[in-house]
Amino acid sequence: MVEILIREGRSLAETPTWAVATTITFMVFACLLVQRSIYRFGRWLKKTRRKALLASLEKIKEELMLLGLISLLLGQWARVISQICVDSSLFSSKFFLCSKEDYESGKFSVLTRFSSFSNESDIPPEGLHAQPHHQCGEGREPFVSYEGLEQLHRFLFVLGITHVLYSCISVGLAMSKIYSWRKWEYQASVLAAENLQANKTKVMRRQVTFIKHHAIHPWSRSRILIWMLCFLRQFKSPMDKSDYVALRLGFITTHKLPLSYNFHNYMVRS
Repeated sequence: MVEILIREGRSLAETPTWAVATTITFMVFACLLVQRSIYRFGRWLKKTRRKALLASLEKIKEELMLLGLISLLLGQWARVISQICVDSSLFSSKFFLCSKEDYESGKFSVLTRFSSFSNESDIPPEGLHAQPHHQCGEGREPFVSYEGLEQLHRFLFVLGITHVLYSCISVGLAMSKIYSWRKWEYQASVLAAENLQANKTKVMRRQVTFIKHHAIHPWSRSRILIWMLCFLRQFKSPMDKSDYVALRLGFITTHKLPLSYNFHNYMVRS
């Protein structure tokens, strides 16, 4: 058995106050920057009456608050959870994320890397920790080790940030696509102003053509196929000019609005 003595770092009492103050100042500044940015973005959404985006922002804030609460609980209760011992027979390799061979090879590489740099730095490489372990009795193991809880903490943090970034990117891409339809709204409003009476007689015919075009295909009868088709079309061109004009006329006719109504602004708000 290879035993490695990892030199412990300085405690908080032995750390210079300027180092602690610099770290706290940086963290507070970063948190305030994110908080004020979200606050100003929410005020802008309220001012522009974009209720759907404001609701999405509230959901993102809830996700961030939940992530912070989970991080706080894991940070405070990690030592207590790691001291819970259970019988070793409860652990089976078939439930491991990695096979035993992969884990042993990874552990050997970490030990080799540490032995080559042990004389140059007091900081152990990733995978080795100076945190003292709670010793369970013979035939018993910790329910979740301290190292495992630290890795779970990092995984949840990355998962939460990825989810929030994915939501923001999805909303941004959707808004950019909707804003690209602004030119069609302008053309439709100009056409309505020039030929108001002719457009009234063509409303029903355009709606029927739109329905036939999207319902005549055989895959439109299957929910799974139509869902897959819509998912793939979002990467190319989910809507063309004729579809937009038909939807605009259908919305205006259903709600009995003037043909000069700005349907594009309604979509942006909603």
